[in-house]
Amino acid sequence: MKWNSRGYTLLEALVVLMMISAMLLITVVPFPKIQKQLDKQMFIAQLRADMERAQMYALSHQKSVFLRFYSSKEYVASLSQQEILFTRKIPEGFEF
Repeated sequence: MKWNSRGYTLLEALVVLMMISAMLLITVVPFPKIQKQLDKQMFIAQLRADMERAQMYALSHQKSVFLRFYSSKEYVASLSQQEILFTRKIPEGFEF
């Protein structure tokens, strides 16, 4: 019987597939932890930008702007109870 050396065996293909799967698993595992950290950094940057926006609005319009934090996990910048400039959600894990 003559062996054909032009192809791969099933065992070789399975070993290569297992190695590729292991490499992909290593890169995917820490992703949720990194994503949570990035979400926190983005929230802090957004909060800082919103505070500057409220300050600029107050200076340019000569009006008081209030930044209120609510227990419903949101904060609101407003001139009064009726005039809301913007509302933002607070992500999980932040306490004020």
